[in-house]
Amino acid sequence: MAMVEAQNITWNKFVSRTSAFSMHYPAGWSAVEGNVFVDMRNVSTAEEMLLAAYPPDPAKSPPEFARGVFEMLWSGTPGLTISSSTADGETATVDFSFLFQGSTMPGLAYVVKKNSIVGWLSYCAPAASFDRQRGLALLREIATTLSRGAGSLAPGIPAEPSMIIGTWVTDSPYGDVVSSAGSFQRAADTSETYWFGQDGAYRHRVIATGLLTGAPIAAGHYSVQGDLLILHMESETANGRTTPWDQILRFRWSMRDPRTLLLDNAVGTSWDTSPYTITTLHRYVDPSAR
Repeated sequence: MAMVEAQNITWNKFVSRTSAFSMHYPAGWSAVEGNVFVDMRNVSTAEEMLLAAYPPDPAKSPPEFARGVFEMLWSGTPGLTISSSTADGETATVDFSFLFQGSTMPGLAYVVKKNSIVGWLSYCAPAASFDRQRGLALLREIATTLSRGAGSLAPGIPAEPSMIIGTWVTDSPYGDVVSSAGSFQRAADTSETYWFGQDGAYRHRVIATGLLTGAPIAAGHYSVQGDLLILHMESETANGRTTPWDQILRFRWSMRDPRTLLLDNAVGTSWDTSPYTITTLHRYVDPSAR
């Protein structure tokens, strides 16, 4: 089989049940989430891939992550044997085999360590049709799409830092404020706008009416480090008064598509238990410029 090329594949998006992570997988495959792995299968070719996503651990290298998963699999996988492994800093590749219905099944595992997530992926197929080159290409392509939260992008849509430049707005939730008896008191509305400039300056405005009313504007400078967006808030203007600030805010950022920006506030929180929010922003296009 030829080397997999992203432009020759249609990709489907998968988001985990808790929205802790997302990725893309090839069309024509199924993807079912279990307790540990996402199981992807191509019935027509008898190929299978597994994905497990973990929070980053600076103390663990990709080979150590790979070893930990294999230690978990050994007790329940007959004949599981590792034949070779290689590592190059942020990734590790492991060749293995196991017994399935009395026959030896070859496989390949690929571990990638990113800033906000670690992915363990594997590929296997019957020995007669196993293509290591194809398997490794598939795993690498899927690994490029693996993302914390729901912001996975299909191959070929890189989240370059320059993509964040521009004006971004949220959808505007609205409703009514009512008394305990249910009578109308006033309307309620809220929305957010971010401006990211080419010079590294940013502004953030929250417009709120109802229980909290106002339109404060935070301003400062921003930087992008991989999938980490760092906002250095230097001032806040509200009700005509500007107050100096010196606060650092950190977000994981990703692009759902070129017009949709996702900001995940889960930097430094527990992978499984800490609540976090993902703010969805849409690129603003001036109607008069269309």
